[in-house]
Amino acid sequence: MKRVALLLTIALVLVGCAAAQSAPPPVSRLRVEERATLNAHVGWIAGMAISPNGRILASAGHESLIKLWDVATGKEIRTLTGHAKWVRWVLFTRDGKRLYSGSQDNDVKLWDVATGKCLATFTGHTAAIRNVVYSNDGKKIWSSSWDHTVKEWDVATQQEIRTLQGHTNHVRALALSPDNKTLASGAEDKQIILWDPDTGVARKSIRMPGIIHCLLFTPDGKVLIAGGDAGMLKLLDATTGDEIASLTGHTAVVLELGLSHNGRYLVSGCFDKTARLWNLKTRTQLAVMDGFEQGVRSAAITPDGKIVAAGSMNIIKLWSVKFK
Repeated sequence: MKRVALLLTIALVLVGCAAAQSAPPPVSRLRVEERATLNAHVGWIAGMAISPNGRILASAGHESLIKLWDVATGKEIRTLTGHAKWVRWVLFTRDGKRLYSGSQDNDVKLWDVATGKCLATFTGHTAAIRNVVYSNDGKKIWSSSWDHTVKEWDVATQQEIRTLQGHTNHVRALALSPDNKTLASGAEDKQIILWDPDTGVARKSIRMPGIIHCLLFTPDGKVLIAGGDAGMLKLLDATTGDEIASLTGHTAVVLELGLSHNGRYLVSGCFDKTARLWNLKTRTQLAVMDGFEQGVRSAAITPDGKIVAAGSMNIIKLWSVKFK
């Protein structure tokens, strides 16, 4: 009788373990609510950025315009004019007082956020600009282009310092590590190159399964996030390039990424007509934000992770992220 009881106990323990292993992960105590839809541009919205204080949203439009929006109210603040073609990238400076933009007119521009005036133009690329990043001290910027190159610039003089060559197709993605010791570029040649930003020397080339459209470093600089073809969203070791994890859910090309200040919450914009919110600590999907008739080309998140923005054809949607 004791033997039978023991066997029964063991069986129940094994069943319990199996059930625990197959049980779905707990549902996140999070709610996402749409707060506004903005009729923002005429055509695609290819780039977006949110100011460091979380108050201003910048959007880059197909009609060559940049628009600034009040995040809290969804009201337009002003329109920046000066580019001759589709604006594909916008990025606020650390103090939020200036804004960089890259366009299909082959130029990078620097703007005064308060006045909307263009302060500087960086000319030298021979094809569209896709990304711009800047050094911590604000004295240098790097730009990636469809001319297959990355260029380094002196901000004070707007003069080119050097050209980084190594890609064999359009360079679509660019990211600079928080310590400014590694520059990462991703291209249509399906490779990521890690560069020494001080010398312009390529340290490592990482082969990827598809075209790279967006890159981000986590705040600690240890992980490089790469988005691209066929729903690709991978976490890579920023030193070795080895894959750490893959975030699955998207079903088309992932075009833009945004990260909260603490590095915990990631937003991704995808041509599957959705933006998705992820917890990088647990590597789980928290929310799917949809309602678009066309693909999502741009995405951003406020530094505190409480508001998400995504841009598509003509419109921008804003969501509030609420933790229960």
